[in-house]
Amino acid sequence: MRQTLEKWIESTQNKIFAYQFKEAGQEVLSGVELFAGVAGGLPKGRIEEFNSLIAGLLSALQKNDYLLLADILEYNIKPFLHSIEQGGKA
Repeated sequence: MRQTLEKWIESTQNKIFAYQFKEAGQEVLSGVELFAGVAGGLPKGRIEEFNSLIAGLLSALQKNDYLLLADILEYNIKPFLHSIEQGGKA
């Protein structure tokens, strides 16, 4: 699952940096569904952090702030995925 999500992140970032904002936005929305699949296996303490990450993605998308969107993917979502793979601890 993590590899699939990392491919989604990379693909979304590539679209942003290629100024394909409409496609990047669509990819974020479909990726959020994929990312939501992670929520079922999270410890209770990580659900709030997960929800905050999703809210941040959607807020950046709503504001058309694609640089922020790329940053959230790189500096928040990727480390979160790595941490849950390592046992769910921050």
